[in-house]
Amino acid sequence: MLRRIAIANHKGGVGKTSTAVNLAACLGRLGRRVLLVDCDPQGSASRWLGFGKTAGRPFLEDVVAGRAALGAATYATGVAGVWIVPASPELAVQDRYLAAEVGGETVLGLHLRGLGEDRFDYVVLDSPPQVGMLSLNVLTAAEELVIPVAPDPLALDGLAQVFETVRLVQERLNPRLHVTGILLFRVRPATLLAKRVAADLAGRFPGLVFETYVHETVRAAEAPSHRLPLIDYQPMCSAAEDFRRLAAAVVAQEQAV
Repeated sequence: MLRRIAIANHKGGVGKTSTAVNLAACLGRLGRRVLLVDCDPQGSASRWLGFGKTAGRPFLEDVVAGRAALGAATYATGVAGVWIVPASPELAVQDRYLAAEVGGETVLGLHLRGLGEDRFDYVVLDSPPQVGMLSLNVLTAAEELVIPVAPDPLALDGLAQVFETVRLVQERLNPRLHVTGILLFRVRPATLLAKRVAADLAGRFPGLVFETYVHETVRAAEAPSHRLPLIDYQPMCSAAEDFRRLAAAVVAQEQAV
């Protein structure tokens, strides 16, 4: 069964793009076929994998605007098992247009619904941080949500806002949406702060916090400049192993989905 997983958090700088790219790569390494959809006008996931906008090459903004089919904007990457629908800053313009459309929050989901379930096993959607029509499109198109969280006490307040948005989307747009897990990101496990935040998260959201977390490492920050996911850039670093464990945990959920 095709799984549509959004990577989202209203707070920026918590590792959404890193989670999306590296989770997709690790799922691909496990033999899954993954479509990574870059829904952020910053286009960070696209640039990470070497996709910049050029004339005659449709991106997600062209799909959303009705100028191209989703298949025409889907490209193979150099990462085994991973394809991408890239985005560029032009996507920000479509956020405004979607707001003026009746049912504008469902446009992305309608395009993804046309995907044959025999082509991909996973769709991973990298969401923009700000709440707007693009992020609503992501939550309406997805069935699952993974929320990366920094080990910061303020992250708990931000999570409350995310869960409120999820509740509203479930009630009004997409009753299938549910939180698959909360991922602690850029963790220094020996610090008291990280331990306290992890304990608070587990207490407030029992059963939703992934057992694995992503270590803070310089290698993770370097990987995008090399156009490679961590498992290809530095496969032995701690964060690469963390993402492998995350992918294994996601795959282990397949029978329950």
